[in-house]
Amino acid sequence: MNFTFLIAHPLAFDGFFNKSVVLITSHTKQESFGFVINFKTLFKLRDLRPQIKNGNIPVFDGGPVGRNQLFYIHTLGEIIPNTQLISKNIYIGGDFDEILNAVETGVAHENNLKLFMGYSGWGPSQLQNEIDKNHWFKSKANTKQIFEKNSDSIWKTQLELIKPSYAIFGDILNQPSIN
Repeated sequence: MNFTFLIAHPLAFDGFFNKSVVLITSHTKQESFGFVINFKTLFKLRDLRPQIKNGNIPVFDGGPVGRNQLFYIHTLGEIIPNTQLISKNIYIGGDFDEILNAVETGVAHENNLKLFMGYSGWGPSQLQNEIDKNHWFKSKANTKQIFEKNSDSIWKTQLELIKPSYAIFGDILNQPSIN
């Protein structure tokens, strides 16, 4: 299930994961780990590191766990030491000073770097139980959507790919006046 999108079922959640798309970056029998890719916060990298001149990269709410920690995924694995490959050309972590240097020099930007405060995590069998209860749809992760600038549209787009008629949930839930 590594490098998989979990798309929240439109009727399954009313808490944190409502309208979420989670990128699973690691899945084992003991745990599952990933990031919500479509919950943009009001923060930018420059708010966390004011000395970074090119720090206009948005920070996302990666999940309800470890919200005081910064995580990042990127396509810079060839130039950032100590990264971990998630899938073809998608990496997690690495030397943060090198990430900051890449941002400063314009090599890293929001098209190839995504920052998260917190993560989404599940214990043994927990995620599979949620999937079995139809709380989540699964889809092969898409690099383009991971770094999509219009993050508000990702959930609706993923629903529509699952079943075109599901797109209406994206419209209704975002526009209460048409309910």
